[in-house]
Amino acid sequence: MELRKYQKEAIYLARKSFAKGNKRICLTLCTGAGKSIIARKIVESFKEKNPNGKVIYLTFRTVLINQMIETFEGLDIEIGTLQKYGKEETKQYDLVIIDEVHYAFKSKLQNNINTKFLLGLSATPIDSYGNALEFDDIVDVVQLCDLIEMGYASPVKVLSNSNIDTSNLKTTAGDFNQKQSYDLMSKSKVQKNIVDTYLKYAKGLKTIVYGVNIKHCEHLKEEFLKAGINCDSVHSKKSDTLQSIEKFRNNEIEVLINADILVTGFDAPDVYCLILAAPTKSVIKAVQIYGRATRLNPNDPNKEALIIDCAEVIKNTIHPLEKMDFKKKKEDKNIKKCSECEEVTKLINRKIEPINNFEYSVISSYKCNSCNNYDEVINIKLINQSTCEECGEPFISNGMLMNTQEDKSIIFDLECNSCGYKRKFREILYTNEELKHIEYNEAFKSNKWEDVETIIKAEVKKAGYHWKYAPRLLTHLQMNFTPVESIEKIRMVLAKGQKISRLMYV
Repeated sequence: MELRKYQKEAIYLARKSFAKGNKRICLTLCTGAGKSIIARKIVESFKEKNPNGKVIYLTFRTVLINQMIETFEGLDIEIGTLQKYGKEETKQYDLVIIDEVHYAFKSKLQNNINTKFLLGLSATPIDSYGNALEFDDIVDVVQLCDLIEMGYASPVKVLSNSNIDTSNLKTTAGDFNQKQSYDLMSKSKVQKNIVDTYLKYAKGLKTIVYGVNIKHCEHLKEEFLKAGINCDSVHSKKSDTLQSIEKFRNNEIEVLINADILVTGFDAPDVYCLILAAPTKSVIKAVQIYGRATRLNPNDPNKEALIIDCAEVIKNTIHPLEKMDFKKKKEDKNIKKCSECEEVTKLINRKIEPINNFEYSVISSYKCNSCNNYDEVINIKLINQSTCEECGEPFISNGMLMNTQEDKSIIFDLECNSCGYKRKFREILYTNEELKHIEYNEAFKSNKWEDVETIIKAEVKKAGYHWKYAPRLLTHLQMNFTPVESIEKIRMVLAKGQKISRLMYV
């Protein structure tokens, strides 16, 4: 197959980046740009110079395995899913190619892959907040607007027809809270507006609708059926999802409504319209969705994709034709400025509290050294839902249980309501300040001079004295008391609200 100009450029830029000494690079190519063809050419070139080199191609979707086996036919290369290979540390590879590399970035799945060189492929090498992922080099090859301009993707027409306001939706795990989004989008007038919009602008066009959740998809299906539109819904709770998708491909269904099923990995060149009926703040999700309608239709050279935004998605993310910035860096998450004096604060404590079966809050406490102001930041996060490894039932828990407290972390478990099986959920590493605090508290239970010294140093610093005052005070105690007696004297002074210097007169 003759490579397109930008595909040749992508291969050249990848070689050039590796030649500069970069070990982990990412090529950015939008949906429909031919990532698999580029990957094959790179592997061919690599194998010419390293015939015995170990190469593996990893994807997140099992449905792509057979397709990629055909793509790399004749080449000595392993092919599999990151979920399978990343469970535990792998053998050493010479080159690893990861498709949709933004998924599970820097998670255990990717960290367990040992390789000399890593090539990531992604249309969105960013996190959910739009910050560039940490590669040695991100090579911006082609974005959707570029592909359209070159004639390799369908032109896009965008309509915003929303009678909702997402400004009051709270954020959970980097995106809008799903329950609040459902409450907003499931109102009868909102659902009627979505159907009316379809009838006005997209009737007769092969259309995918993106709903908030399963319940919302079923409500929308009822509304479309009432309007006499031949439609169906697909989601994780339907046993005939694959059959419905096949009917949609064969034009037996005009409209297919889904909840996060057709975001990635679904390609149908004759899809002409997308209706966005689920609010989102995720640029990654939005860009992946846009690509479902922009593939060229070989049977229609005049195809124009229509994207109808009924949920303020474009307002909260990015326009389909807008270029993404892959240079925006993520700031240190522990850096926070004081709400009073704007000076940098220090993280002094972090704890987790369960909210319900599906959510938990991470509460971070910060202290400003300039004005001694305390700030508290609460982030609400989602517990990933799945099936229990023991009984196979949906994994629903009453919340987090503290399992063990180790030297540098706290481990939390989730317990299955059906069978009682406990699954490790999260491990929280202490900050340096938290470790010092634990060491300080443990010192009071000891009978050693080293622990007396730990307490004295902490109290001297807290009182604002020069650090040399601590060894002077320790010498005084050693001359007059035992370690146990010294700790009791410290307790007595602190209980009275006196400064540590009072020990010099005890």
